[in-house]
Amino acid sequence: HELYFPYVLMNPITIIGMIGGAMSGIATFQLFNVGLVAGPSPGSIFAYLALTPKGNFLGIISGVLVATVVSFIITSFTLKAIGAEKEEDDKESFEQAAEKSKSMKEEGKKVLNSRGGSSTIAAENISKIAFACDAGAGSSALGATTFRKKLKKNNIEGIEVEHYNIEDVPEDADIIVVHKNLADRARRSHQKKRIVTIENFIGDPNLESLLAELK
Repeated sequence: HELYFPYVLMNPITIIGMIGGAMSGIATFQLFNVGLVAGPSPGSIFAYLALTPKGNFLGIISGVLVATVVSFIITSFTLKAIGAEKEEDDKESFEQAAEKSKSMKEEGKKVLNSRGGSSTIAAENISKIAFACDAGAGSSALGATTFRKKLKKNNIEGIEVEHYNIEDVPEDADIIVVHKNLADRARRSHQKKRIVTIENFIGDPNLESLLAELK
């Protein structure tokens, strides 16, 4: 969205095309019964392909192509219908829209930071991940052990994974993984840390996303 969103801000009615494209793309994914192993970030075609499981490439690529074509057709029709014309100050309008998009993104980052730490830590700067729960022994221990094995399986080295009581997570932890029910406690105790919330400590999608981020 970093590429096209400034254009949408220049003429907000074009968001209709974005919505139509998203709906058609999702419908195509459902038709082929395909999906990704984790959320793509950034949402580029390369991220989509990197997170596509074996056997799902045809459906994923088809969904992306369908979404692109539908967005283009709807947006073209919409702009022609409202009689959109190229103005002399198009360049200035684009720069203003791009600046607005940038400011909106920065504001979003501030909100994320206020809720539990920065989400922009580079993978190479992550050296310690803490799994936390109430007692620091049961579910968090299982989660830490499982995630440690996944790192080893993917040949990811240099990252320490330990389990703790939620209030005892050390300051040198870069990321804290907690159950969603404990997220508020984690944010209160560790306001400047990145918090990853999950529903289970073994096969949660957010853990898969974190693993993909570290690769």
